[in-house]
Amino acid sequence: MNLLRFERVVIVNEFSMAFSLDVKDVLPVLSDLQLHLSLWPIVESLVEVLSDNEVVANLKIGDSLSKTHFRISVSKEDEVNIVKIEGHDDLSLELRLSIVGRVMLGSPLTLVKGRISVKSANEKKLKPYIKEFVDAYQNRLIEVLPAVIEAWKKRLAEKVEEKVEVATQLPEKTVIEERVTREEQPKLKLEGLNITENPVALEDEVLLSNIILKSQILKTVREELSGPELLRRLSEIYLETKLRTLYVLAVDSENNKVRILIRDGVITGLRIELREGVVVNGVEALKKLKEMDKRVLKITTYSMPEESML
Repeated sequence: MNLLRFERVVIVNEFSMAFSLDVKDVLPVLSDLQLHLSLWPIVESLVEVLSDNEVVANLKIGDSLSKTHFRISVSKEDEVNIVKIEGHDDLSLELRLSIVGRVMLGSPLTLVKGRISVKSANEKKLKPYIKEFVDAYQNRLIEVLPAVIEAWKKRLAEKVEEKVEVATQLPEKTVIEERVTREEQPKLKLEGLNITENPVALEDEVLLSNIILKSQILKTVREELSGPELLRRLSEIYLETKLRTLYVLAVDSENNKVRILIRDGVITGLRIELREGVVVNGVEALKKLKEMDKRVLKITTYSMPEESML
């Protein structure tokens, strides 16, 4: 009996970047597996988080769907730091980052060389989608890395401050301060959820980067909704999760994005990123959302550790 045998072809894409950042700050952030996956447009959802260094994710590349087991490792070869993400199962994908620290004119510089290889029996079908994925990932990494590192450094400093505060602060004081903050926060009722008069929390790039860095995917669904319908759906989604803090990302087929931050039943952050690069927040974003016509949205919900929030 003759069996047809399809040989897998390796699709390779390479890229390079330079950041005016210290390699000591860059390396810990680029060693975070979920950060990378959150920046990959091919990731549909996380199936299971096995550990900080190991997850199972659903991928969609073009019309091809696959479930892939990812693992990250960090090593060093002479002065070069190597971050490697390997994904196997339905599809084989590997990302290798070579990270080197330099000093130029007295200022730190980090050079990053990347190589993404995908093994597939459908080379012609997948090749253009892989190129789009690599370009989108590289551009997004360049965009968010400085702010994510700033958030990471800020969080380290806050942990030290929290230890001092816990040791000196009376419990009653914490309760009083939280009550005053909530009373001073203006709210109005809208589509089943409370919302601040000007939901601009996600205007803070450091906060947004902190969310991207530390959030974990809960669920991904596709629904055809208008802007007002999305707001109503958010109320149902929030109640279903039973979480205090929920981050939601809704993306349409043209890559327009709506980002929403809900905390204690209140939308505190509303941000719209249009495909042409325009970003609006708060009242302006709410106005655009109310005017948004019906379209298919990929809605992803995320949870976050409480210590990473406000």
